[in-house]
Amino acid sequence: MKRIFLLGAMLCSLYSAAQIKETPLIKIGDQTVSAEEFEFIYNKNNKAAQNPISKPEYLDLFINYKLKVAEAKALKLDTAAQYLSDCQDFYGELAQPFLMDTVSQQEAKDVIVKRMAEEIDASHILVRLDENPTTADTLAAYQRIDSARTKVLNGEKFMKVALQYSDDPSAQINYGRLGYFSTLQMVEPFEEAAYATKKGEVSQIFRTSYGYHFLMVHDRRHRLDDVRVAHIMKMFTRNTTAQQRAKMRATMDSIKTALDNGADFGELAKRCSDEKQTADMGGELPWVSLGLLSSNIKEFARQCDALKNDGDISDVFDTEYGYHIVRRLERRNGYDVERAKESVEMAMMSGRCGPSLLHAGIYSLAKKLMKQHNFKWNKGARDEVTGIFMNEPNDGVRALKLKNIAQPLATFDTTKVWASDEYVARIWDARNSPNENFRNIAASAMLSNLSRNLEYDNADFKYTVQEYRDGLLVFEINMKYIWDKNTNDSTLLAKLLAENPSRYAKGGTFDGTIYYCKDEKTANQVRTIAEKNPKKASKIADRVVVGKQEQGGKYDDYIWPNIESKYVVAVGSKTDGKPMTYSESHNQLLSDYQQRLEMEYAEKLREKYRPVLLKK
Repeated sequence: MKRIFLLGAMLCSLYSAAQIKETPLIKIGDQTVSAEEFEFIYNKNNKAAQNPISKPEYLDLFINYKLKVAEAKALKLDTAAQYLSDCQDFYGELAQPFLMDTVSQQEAKDVIVKRMAEEIDASHILVRLDENPTTADTLAAYQRIDSARTKVLNGEKFMKVALQYSDDPSAQINYGRLGYFSTLQMVEPFEEAAYATKKGEVSQIFRTSYGYHFLMVHDRRHRLDDVRVAHIMKMFTRNTTAQQRAKMRATMDSIKTALDNGADFGELAKRCSDEKQTADMGGELPWVSLGLLSSNIKEFARQCDALKNDGDISDVFDTEYGYHIVRRLERRNGYDVERAKESVEMAMMSGRCGPSLLHAGIYSLAKKLMKQHNFKWNKGARDEVTGIFMNEPNDGVRALKLKNIAQPLATFDTTKVWASDEYVARIWDARNSPNENFRNIAASAMLSNLSRNLEYDNADFKYTVQEYRDGLLVFEINMKYIWDKNTNDSTLLAKLLAENPSRYAKGGTFDGTIYYCKDEKTANQVRTIAEKNPKKASKIADRVVVGKQEQGGKYDDYIWPNIESKYVVAVGSKTDGKPMTYSESHNQLLSDYQQRLEMEYAEKLREKYRPVLLKK
């Protein structure tokens, strides 16, 4: 679905509460259509068209379109459940770019791009929490993580504390040591804490979806190079014996000898490698950071790093996963600003780094709106809400208690936010602090208010939504009264063919000039002078097409007309072609018949609703 807005250029208009000023243009029944809506639709749909038409001609089409909308509403098509659902979905999607401050969001993106230049070596301790913990569980987990952090700060070895306190199963093997990582590799709160902590220091306690953490940063370094390699592998399994390993090693040694004698690496990888995911591609792996490799498979990273030139091949070496031979394909600087920007955009699209970037834009805009609309919390009601959510586990009892809070939770302008509002309970998350939850409630209230008023405060938004709503209704009308009405009646189509033999012909030619004019008056001027003074006629017309045209092309309506356009003049010599059979002309017959039905239906609606042009 195409979006036509750039938020940065339009934020100032969103902060205004001024109503859209409109000038009545057309009256259809008891409905009025504005000149501004017509101009918006005309400019959007006509200016980029290959064959643009004049405003007067477009106005006729626009009136016919709006007549169908009026008829659809008279038939109550706008009350259908599917229609209402589709309109709501479109409105929500279209509103999304307006509901954040893109300047702040871009600043957050720039921070992540900058972070990509650095890799961090850290250890962490985790105390787990269930997805929906009780207040008692949350308090106990926090006290436990706080005790662990205090011990580390008091000089106790991190690895010893990790073994004693950490609920991360890997801590029993790595003592909490994660190795080097960069941005987009950890959950966002973890990443935020890591990049906010200096080398040799311990972070504050922070919370993720897993529970409470703190970390210690051992080192920070510039991002290592990226490499792209191909490999041949003989894979170990849990039950691989020493004898089997010796046999694998002998096989890999023979493969290395073959490579040294000029054998093709890719072909040997396809035939011999146990790593089937890459074997079919000649053993090729995607680009990977040497820093990331060194945190996971140190020996593999070391061997890749040791290859000095593209095409160099390693000796046979082993890791915990098996025996390997590696061939260097390419090496590049690990940090490139444009690649980093692209990675952030792709991560956002895939949902891997959405929340922090999204929140940066949302909270920035919400903060501005809170100030503009004089948002105020009611401390007494806020304290009551906190107590209910912290101490009442039963959803039904909680809902009743929230409903019974006598004072509004907050106010802005003339609006009151009640604790019993549906979204308050939906937003509250026991994993967040009360302050974070109230921040989210305030943002939701302000952005919901903004979304509701977009249609009244922003003309482009209003007319785009209106065009979508009208389009759905017109589609239903067309389906019912034009496209599906007798269009497969072969007798009717055959009669149309018999009445217009010259139109349904092939092989005819026209050699001359076609003049497109902005209105009927201009067309009459061109028609008068075209033969005697074609140069002057070309200057008067909006667009001119010169040359030979084949019958059956896009200019047929003007050269071999069935329904002539008032604003097009064709001057030249014409030869009619050979009449087509019914089968050959069927698609064109169907199109013309539907066009005839369209015109007849438009006349019927004009008679019923008698549209009035209020402004010329």
